[in-house]
Amino acid sequence: MSPDLPAPPPSPRPVADTCAVGGRGLLILDLLADRWGGCGTGEGPYGPAGKTIWFELALPPGPPPALAA
Repeated sequence: MSPDLPAPPPSPRPVADTCAVGGRGLLILDLLADRWGGCGTGEGPYGPAGKTIWFELALPPGPPPALAA
């Protein structure tokens, strides 16, 4: 990507089929994570072992809340 070119438009979010039994994981991740991405592991589009997904969540400043006993 060149700094002289405008940024590409954001990708449209796919709509999950309400009757599907799967396929909502990345939609949920996109809604909750601050940043996320992924890559195939090995050869092929998703690799022989599938894919790896990473994500980042921003934590609020300050100490973590105390755990309830």
